[in-house]
Amino acid sequence: MSESQGKLDLKSLVSQIVTAAPTPAAPTGAAEPAPVTPVEAPLVDQELQALFEAYFDLEEAAARDVVFEKIVALKAPAVTEFLRAVLEHDEDEMARAGAAAELAHRHDAAGMAALEEALADRDDTELFTHALQVLADVLGPAFYERAKGFWQDDDCDAELKHEALLAMESTDTTRALADFTTFIAGLHDLNALPDDQLEVMMLAFVRHGYRDAVPVLEALKTRLTQGIADADERDELTAFVGEGIALLQDAH
Repeated sequence: MSESQGKLDLKSLVSQIVTAAPTPAAPTGAAEPAPVTPVEAPLVDQELQALFEAYFDLEEAAARDVVFEKIVALKAPAVTEFLRAVLEHDEDEMARAGAAAELAHRHDAAGMAALEEALADRDDTELFTHALQVLADVLGPAFYERAKGFWQDDDCDAELKHEALLAMESTDTTRALADFTTFIAGLHDLNALPDDQLEVMMLAFVRHGYRDAVPVLEALKTRLTQGIADADERDELTAFVGEGIALLQDAH
């Protein structure tokens, strides 16, 4: 099926969501109902219909994103049906990802399932990261151990570990800062120092004014001073850690 045909089919499907309205059957033996004077549809339905039309007529992704945000800002039931239709039928994977995120924030099972599926595919870094961020936001502290598991997983590359650390911080800051401190205290293989992870952790310490990390960072700085033979590398790393210590000591 061509992309244009797919858009037309999805547009038709979503249009039915707004225009369809079930008509209750009259009870057996009941008198014929009196004619109903047509009334104007609720304003939100008119607005949604116009937004749906615009969404499917626009070709530029950025413009569609703007319309998408306007649609999801409306809390009508038809919006949820629209999101489910986009999730199931849209050929644009980022559009599907956006729909999954919005559904997940509505605690919709289809959206949650789509995000879980994205987490299972670590080869697609963009979708994995998106799912990780959304689930961290939706589930909060309940997602902490899973985020920590991704950080500790050797099969996750540096970029995914970076995102996992941020998810840990956002879901349970207290536990994250404690885990970061413990991790840094255990850094003794200075030839394989994960400086990218160390940077994320130190920035978290500074963001939250976590002075409990100062003694651990000072101990790491001492190990770096004594254990790195290359003068340039030693100076760079100790200056980096020293800057973090100074920022924490200045924090109020």
